Amino acid sequence: QHQHQHQHQHTTGDTAPGRNNGREEILAVPASTTSTPLEVKEDVKIGTLPLVFAVHCFGCNAESVKTFVPYAHNANVVLVIPEGLHHSFNARHCCGYALENEVDDVGFIKHIQSMLSEEYSFVDSDYSYAVGWSNGGFLVMQAASLFRSISPISGFQYDIDPSVTKSGTFCVDGICVDAPGAGKGIFLHHGLNDAFVRPTGCCADPNMPRCCCGISAETCVSTMEVAKNWALEVNG
Repeated sequence: QHQHQHQHQHTTGDTAPGRNNGREEILAVPASTTSTPLEVKEDVKIGTLPLVFAVHCFGCNAESVKTFVPYAHNANVVLVIPEGLHHSFNARHCCGYALENEVDDVGFIKHIQSMLSEEYSFVDSDYSYAVGWSNGGFLVMQAASLFRSISPISGFQYDIDPSVTKSGTFCVDGICVDAPGAGKGIFLHHGLNDAFVRPTGCCADPNMPRCCCGISAETCVSTMEVAKNWALEVNG
């Protein structure tokens, strides 16, 4: 069901295996894309607008992130708020139902990008950005290759996906090397007193503070270490 309004529930009819048919997201489009408040001009000639994903926390839902909607309208961007399955997303170390059932949430985001790019002339998946809170922060960092820049809040991946550190392989006279990546913006937020996702990292080390929700990697890597590694490996 798809109602052409400034803000509406948008159902992603997905037929790919493991991506859960009929998943939903909230889609908010700015007034510049509409001929009337109730009809989106799908062939509107306004150029390409930024496509921004806002991804909710574990135990939350898409409605909890709708505070971003007025800011998206004022900034003239297209806002997408994906709905996690059972209030969760699968982001490697976190969390809940989606993690336990190996839901392909990176594939879900990629499919939304593709669907909206096909549906609206002013959307181009190459101009996608993302902000995520906690579980959502883990996910936008895991899916960083899909975005131009990301802003994880109180959730981060401890190892950097190789797809964002290099842009492919080129060969000369039989010698092949990895081409450096083009760089990717990151605005990493984390409270120093966060007791749910520790700024010192979440790991199985019994000498380190525990994190909530069973979040645990093999080794503890702090937020500051992640930021430094990103600067060197992605943007160096």
